[in-house]
Amino acid sequence: MSGVINTPGARSGVIGDQGGIGYEEGTATLVWKFGSTTQSSTQYTYYTKIGRIVCLQSRIFLDNSPSGSGVATLEGLPFLTANFTDSSPSVRVGYQNLIDGDCFLYAAANTTTLTMGKVVESDSSSMSTLSNGDFTQYSQIRFTFVYTTS
Repeated sequence: MSGVINTPGARSGVIGDQGGIGYEEGTATLVWKFGSTTQSSTQYTYYTKIGRIVCLQSRIFLDNSPSGSGVATLEGLPFLTANFTDSSPSVRVGYQNLIDGDCFLYAAANTTTLTMGKVVESDSSSMSTLSNGDFTQYSQIRFTFVYTTS
């Protein structure tokens, strides 16, 4: 193949906007909460969207000791998750310095919120959500989360 063919499906390395595929890169601001209490955090969050697929990469850490109570969430995904009925997108957190066991994030349908959970080390089939008691000052997580938009 010679030349640049600026159409979806072409093997030119250039993604065009024809056919509604679309390409977008940007930053996102995720809000770390315990219940309804917003936490002070520092983060580096970037996303790439190609068509309906979004890839979000983030490093986020608490600036202070956790406050408030309730389930740990990250709010502010750049796009709504798809309205799926069979399963929810989830990801195992690649790095975390906050809890024993495996930490994961998951999202429900039609939301911009990630919920934090963990797999209990003593029983790999047992899962629970995280709360402020699972974190300390400067706790951090790093993850890549891929999901489909509506």
